[in-house]
Amino acid sequence: MMNFSGTTRLDADEIGTFFGTLMDLEAQVDKEFDLADYPFAAGVICPLNIQNKPWAKTWGYRWLRHVGQFKLIRNYTTDLPEVELVYGEMKMPIHKWGQGYSVSEDDIAAVSRMGESIEEDKIWTIQEAAQQKINQLVANGDLETGMPGFLNHPQALRSYAPFPLNGSATSQQKLSVLNDCVNAPTRLTNNREKPDTLLMDSETYEHLSSDIIQIGTSALDRTVLEHFLKVNSNIKEVGVVSEMAPEYLESIGLAPTRFIQAFRRDPKKVSAKIYQPLKWTDTRPIGVDSFWRGAKFKFGGIDLKRPFSMHVVVLPE
Repeated sequence: MMNFSGTTRLDADEIGTFFGTLMDLEAQVDKEFDLADYPFAAGVICPLNIQNKPWAKTWGYRWLRHVGQFKLIRNYTTDLPEVELVYGEMKMPIHKWGQGYSVSEDDIAAVSRMGESIEEDKIWTIQEAAQQKINQLVANGDLETGMPGFLNHPQALRSYAPFPLNGSATSQQKLSVLNDCVNAPTRLTNNREKPDTLLMDSETYEHLSSDIIQIGTSALDRTVLEHFLKVNSNIKEVGVVSEMAPEYLESIGLAPTRFIQAFRRDPKKVSAKIYQPLKWTDTRPIGVDSFWRGAKFKFGGIDLKRPFSMHVVVLPE
């Protein structure tokens, strides 16, 4: 028999048993319920760097770039070039995001006496919402905090294509845009940076993977994308990313730009820093007969240590 005198007791037998099973239920829901496909939150595209440092408030790193080339010298040469070192420091705040759900005394009675499992859907909803938010933060950043994402990082190499990747451009023009996207980092870094992945939105992918190459009045037996992959052996994967679609970008408050992006999938070059994975908070009473339970995670942003390992090419309309 529960006895409430103005406040709900967390140590009451029925309530204590209920909350004691939540940890097991959370793990069970995580295994049995399929979450939606969130490639950025899963680390499929951008590697995740999970720190498990909930106490951290900021993170940073120092970077060093060297610039200089050897010069041919002859007798009495005095004007040898000098190497230049450019260095700087990057500091980023770590932000926390959270969500919760409530449960009433009647809900607890239903669970304990009728064998119902009203908590499963609530727990699954929290986990799904967390994955969705992490996916958005990794991919596109956050406007409120000014945090950039993987797809719009200001330090990445960026250029503007002279031709679109649609039916208004010739096969040779489309190939030149694709080749420049993946070869520019290699050319500008003297072969140090070699992208191995190319990303694009589904509309661009569908066009390139179905557009037969035309050379003059003759058509080859392969598409533009097939030919591009045949001559660019460094590209191991072409990813179709819904988070790059102009209509999606516009829906989250970003400019509806169409672009393609080449990068090297290497945690030493780029990663997303998660300082605390999803963690459930302690349960606390709200009012006289209800409880609230929250969940939170801490995200530090994108750690782009090698900016020239990533090349974003903005396409014309």
